[in-house]
Amino acid sequence: MAGEDFGFELAHVVINCENSEQAERDAGKIEALFGFERIDAGTTFSNAGVLHFTKQKSYGKNGQIAIGSKCLEQAVAYLRQAGRDFIEESARYDEEGRLASIYLDVIIGGFAIKLVRGN
Repeated sequence: MAGEDFGFELAHVVINCENSEQAERDAGKIEALFGFERIDAGTTFSNAGVLHFTKQKSYGKNGQIAIGSKCLEQAVAYLRQAGRDFIEESARYDEEGRLASIYLDVIIGGFAIKLVRGN
């Protein structure tokens, strides 16, 4: 199965901030510039559901880039077969026990790469 068969698409981008105040301020700047409503989403402030500012640092020096796949388990198997490694302890599962997300063991431009279940 070729990579394009997994329905890979950009799901969201997470930018690491030092604290809640910086996250709220930066999300507010995006709201002021583009009108994308700033929403307190718990661990982040989010704009338009695709740009998230963390209240505390997480994976990646600068943050994370989340790539969605409509066939997440198969996409992970495909990437493993291609020699890619994953951060196993980062795996999260949904209420049905299906893999919801997992980080690849790679940093690109200071951003961790996370695979998430897409639509």
